Amino acid sequence: MMITVNEESVRTIQGALELGVTMFDTADIYGEFVQQRFGGNEKLVGRALKGQREKAIIATKFGITHGQGPKGDPAYIKKSVDASLFYLGIDSIDLYYQHRVDPNTPIEETVGTLGDLVKEGKNQHPIYSLKAVNKFNCQLFHGGLSWLIKKQDISNDS
Repeated sequence: MMITVNEESVRTIQGALELGVTMFDTADIYGEFVQQRFGGNEKLVGRALKGQREKAIIATKFGITHGQGPKGDPAYIKKSVDASLFYLGIDSIDLYYQHRVDPNTPIEETVGTLGDLVKEGKNQHPIYSLKAVNKFNCQLFHGGLSWLIKKQDISNDS
């Protein structure tokens, strides 16, 4: 009997979980581009972890689009998180973060929207790469959440 790539991938993820791997990181852009949407890898991770959700930390990213450049506006984030939750087959993402910075959306809007997702229960821990904001000094207050992001010179980081 021949094993398909997806079956082998599911078995690999499940085997990793059995061996003690608990962090699984994916993104909405990973996997096949079908019907104007990515999400193939999120579906795979969701399928592999179905029934074992409590054993895993699931991280996924948004922000890279097919031919539209990076996106981080509130409408895009809300649409993306709902699609990711659907594809992963879960109610809440443990770590949800932006893959690439959207130069057309103020960071306050992006981070504020991530804070909204926490309040809505769709995201447990918002993450925003300091490398992505290394040119900014900003204190962001959104609802009950407060972040202080200080300018850091990490331009030589790879």
